[in-house]
Amino acid sequence: MCGWAQLFLGRFESAIPHLIEAFDRFRDLDFPDGELRTANALGSLLARIGEYEEAIREFTRVCSAARELGNIDREVAALTNLGETYSSMREDEKAEAILTQALDICTDPSVICVIRSHLGRVLQQTGRNAPASVQLVAALEECEKMDDQVTKVDVLTTLGWNALESDPLSAATALDAAIALSRRIEYASGEAGAVRAMHELFLRSGNLEKAESSLGELYDICSNSDIRPQWDSLADGLVQAYADAGDDKGAVRVARRMLAAYREESQTDVARRIRATRARHE
Repeated sequence: MCGWAQLFLGRFESAIPHLIEAFDRFRDLDFPDGELRTANALGSLLARIGEYEEAIREFTRVCSAARELGNIDREVAALTNLGETYSSMREDEKAEAILTQALDICTDPSVICVIRSHLGRVLQQTGRNAPASVQLVAALEECEKMDDQVTKVDVLTTLGWNALESDPLSAATALDAAIALSRRIEYASGEAGAVRAMHELFLRSGNLEKAESSLGELYDICSNSDIRPQWDSLADGLVQAYADAGDDKGAVRVARRMLAAYREESQTDVARRIRATRARHE
């Protein structure tokens, strides 16, 4: 299975050798577009495992190389990934500026849809729910037109986050749809993101049993992939919610179950392997 497919399924460790092999082959063939595409994928992998500074360096290199080659498609892809990475780091001002730059030069409707989705999330994170909804609804309409189901999952999830406090019922509807679609197309990281949002919805509404169930569900999803949410902080939040509600048994149950399930990551090793591969070509 190719590296891009492994990334889609959330099998990040498995993606590494495929992507490295692809990068080497494109370099040997003197095929810059392939090199840039693969470097973008490696950057995405780094961002997914939380190695944000490494990912930023990768995307920045791709942006510079693509601009020199006049390859707008790869430049837009790198800018979009760079903006999403800054968004994950909660550097929202940088994320918004970079995503807006990508949107300004992009001409591909399918990519515009993705950029709008990320931009909507940045606006949502900064509390600008109204403009966020404008971007997200526009992205959702484009997804429907192009039958882009992967991006649709991400947009629905962001719409769910956007409505968590203002309209919990609409949030639940959007997240239910995102979860169902992600399962149908076997989009593991998309499913994990939607279930994570649903967990937050249950937690905020005080439905602790469903919050616990969704957290266990999230663990099951991620056990079959290399997707690793922050189990300790998620478990701590639910333990504290049970404790605040006076349910000591619930707090102890979650602490035992989820903290025992938390596993030490090999993410730094993944990043080291990618850095070593990049160094061979510099």
